[in-house]
Amino acid sequence: RPSFPRVLEVMQREWSENRTEVERIAGELAEAISELEAGQQTPPMHPDSVSVERVLVSLRGRYDGLNGGFGGAPKFPPYIRLKLLLADARRLDDELFRRIVLHTLEAMAQGGITDQVGGGFHRYATDAGWKVPHFEKMLYSQAQLTQLYVRAYAITGQERWRRAARQILSFVEREMTAKEGAFYSALDAETEGEEGRYYTWTEDQLVAALGDDAALFMEVYALASMPEGEAGVLYIENAPQEIALEMGIETDELYTHLDAMLMALYKERRTRTYPLVDDKAIAAWNGMMIGAYAYAYEVLKEPAYRLAAEHGAEFVLQHMRRSDGSLLRVERAGQARYDGYLDDYAFMVEGLLALHQATGTVHWLNEAQALADQMLARFWDDEGGGFFFSQSAADLIVRSKSAQDGALPSGNAVAVHALLSLAQATNETRYEELALRTLYVFGGMMRAQPEAFVHMVAAVEHLGDTSRLDTAAEIVAIDSIVTMQVRRIIPNSKRRRPTDPRRLAYQCPTRTRRLSHPHIADAECRRAAARATIALPAQPNTVLSSAGRDLSRL
Repeated sequence: RPSFPRVLEVMQREWSENRTEVERIAGELAEAISELEAGQQTPPMHPDSVSVERVLVSLRGRYDGLNGGFGGAPKFPPYIRLKLLLADARRLDDELFRRIVLHTLEAMAQGGITDQVGGGFHRYATDAGWKVPHFEKMLYSQAQLTQLYVRAYAITGQERWRRAARQILSFVEREMTAKEGAFYSALDAETEGEEGRYYTWTEDQLVAALGDDAALFMEVYALASMPEGEAGVLYIENAPQEIALEMGIETDELYTHLDAMLMALYKERRTRTYPLVDDKAIAAWNGMMIGAYAYAYEVLKEPAYRLAAEHGAEFVLQHMRRSDGSLLRVERAGQARYDGYLDDYAFMVEGLLALHQATGTVHWLNEAQALADQMLARFWDDEGGGFFFSQSAADLIVRSKSAQDGALPSGNAVAVHALLSLAQATNETRYEELALRTLYVFGGMMRAQPEAFVHMVAAVEHLGDTSRLDTAAEIVAIDSIVTMQVRRIIPNSKRRRPTDPRRLAYQCPTRTRRLSHPHIADAECRRAAARATIALPAQPNTVLSSAGRDLSRL
């Protein structure tokens, strides 16, 4: 295998001696990548409740009845799936779904994936039982899990879920929040070259820190063995409610004792070498944390949560936004840089809408709408519908477009949820129409692999009345004809696809009316357009007006 310096040497020689051939090969490669990206898109399709039911069936089948969660090790917190299950409180009336949700939330909260001493969640568990984590702490994990535990409390009223949410938020406030209000990205897993060294304990260390209280402490907690070394990871072995019952005391009284012991351990741990902090602020992740704090304020009514959400929002809008309204992705040490991606806009819009929902302050709704309009202008695919991941740039080989979830919900799915919420808050139907069109564009993918598109499927369920997607189907059908240049949508421009949708007009067969494309609002004209354009003769190089005049030279 050639070394990298050797590869660079060969590349330099070929560029100097055979530049024409290199550029030819590069062009073919770029074309192949574009074709590959296009080939990954399935035909648009009308999504319906079948996709929702298929996801629910899959969740039933993959549920780990012993440990909670889904599947085996390694185990990531199943935020997106649990959020779908918690979206409709009535779903918890189903005994199995209730067990799936509450068992998983409890297993995670009691496991070593939770930092039992300092609060917050580690990134994932290396075992099926949630006991031994990969110790990195990510901001997006805290944001997503906060929302789950707050939602569980809102539905059930059980104090344990409020306690879990408050512990996460206390950690974020203490260790992942800058004094300016921004939220840091992550804490490293290693200290002094050893993963988990900061977080793990031996029994001797616990006894030294707790003294006579160690015996009671170990009635509740236990140590999970690490793959190497003598130290272990703290997790809750016996539920405090059960131990309190055995002791004949109230659960709150036991928690008071345990919290004092945990604080003693926390102070002892702070004498250790602290993990490295990734102190950059990422717009998307800050949007998620803003939304989590806002929702926590809405449900738990703690003023500190509102302040944290507002300070975070103010930071992003003041320090990570250009004068033209566009977002920058990253800020660190007073320097913001890099164009924002779709995720940055979509998550920030959601966070700002959550702030408006929680506080009723119109300012946050206005800011959300301004960012949503920026998102539409910069990422919307005029020809195919849906959102590109990145903004248009001359040096991009291809602009990718995906709705598949990963560790985070996909940008397209978040954008759909945000647009639906924005339409409801503003009564502007254009946002809903674009959301519906996005659902239709990715409907084929959702039908083929619903488990890979859970957050998008959740938007279909949230919509309720899927008949509204018929409108999107008609619009996409018209757009596909537009792309083939057989249409009655008349561009008032020399460009094939004007960038400003307001410069497009449709000549309705029954009356003259100027409508906004691609979201044609008049149902009668829309259906007439579909019928009329489909009936046109196949003349691929001719664009006809309603009077039959050749407009291809306009």
